[in-house]
Amino acid sequence: MIAILALIWVYFHLATDSIFLTPRNLSNLMTQMSVTAIIAVGMLMVIVSGNIDLSVGSLLGFAGGSTSDQGFVKFTGNANVNWQGLGGLSLNYNLRYIGKAKTSPFAPDTYPTIGDRFYHNARVGYEFAKKYEIYAGVDNILDSDPPMFPTSTAGTQALDTVPALYDVFGRSYYAGVKLKF
Repeated sequence: MIAILALIWVYFHLATDSIFLTPRNLSNLMTQMSVTAIIAVGMLMVIVSGNIDLSVGSLLGFAGGSTSDQGFVKFTGNANVNWQGLGGLSLNYNLRYIGKAKTSPFAPDTYPTIGDRFYHNARVGYEFAKKYEIYAGVDNILDSDPPMFPTSTAGTQALDTVPALYDVFGRSYYAGVKLKF
């Protein structure tokens, strides 16, 4: 069984120009399979307890069919600039890059693509007594809207975008306190 799984992986790796077995794709696959795994554990408990409920599979298949293609981005990047000042003050600027997106790695070149996106984030913190830090920040400073995939085949049912990649909620603020033990 494991040998067959390995052969399938090798086939898809070769068929997708060496994209299938990349860490980013494997991470996406595990994220997408997590819902199925959670439902499978629940179903295992139902079956082991002596009850049988086969309706979950058809419902999961219906729900998953509409969200199966989550978009494909070949390049992403992250850049951070940190400044640690005297007296415990720290500043951080983060630039996040998301490259051109296709609705699927198998989509023909005639399908529309989404252009590059940049997100700007900033954080300020103040550490005192070498034990405490208070911090605040802003994500998506320019309040960039997420792209909408034109074919309605990517993303979740209502969003037509990919929430795992793009900031769906726009600009967001946060603040907190960190205590070191």
